[in-house]
Amino acid sequence: MAVVDAEQPPLTVCVMLERLSPLVLELVAAPLGVDVEARRVLILSPSDEITFEAGDVVLVVGATAADGTFLDLLERAGEAGVGLVVAKLAPDQWATASAQAETNGVALAVPPATSDWGQVFVLLRTLVEMPGLPGD
Repeated sequence: MAVVDAEQPPLTVCVMLERLSPLVLELVAAPLGVDVEARRVLILSPSDEITFEAGDVVLVVGATAADGTFLDLLERAGEAGVGLVVAKLAPDQWATASAQAETNGVALAVPPATSDWGQVFVLLRTLVEMPGLPGD
C-alpha cells in the first residue's frame, strides 16, 4: 500500500488516467467525475467476496455486462466509494455496464481486449505507489 506524504495531495483517478495512454484504459463512465482518490489496486473475479474500501481501483477479470455477479460488484463498489472499476468488456456491453456504473456512482474504464491483466495491474499499482506523483 502506498504511503502518502501529508504535504502532498493524494493520487486521483484523474491523474492516473492522465499518466496512462488512452490505449491502456478508456473511461466509459464517471458519474462522480474522476477527481476521486486512488489508494490501492485490487485484481479479482466478479464472484470474489471482498470488502472494498474508498479509493480502491478494482480490476475485474472475466467480467461480462450480462453477468449478474459483475453488476452486483458494481453496486458494492459504488456503496464503498471505489475510485475506479476496470473490466475488459466487449464494446456491445459498454452501454449496459456504463448504465449500471452510473446508477451506482462508480467510474468504469475498459482496457483493450488484447491487453494483459498483469501489465495493467503493474502499471496502475506503480502509479499508486510512486512517491511524488500527485504533486509533480
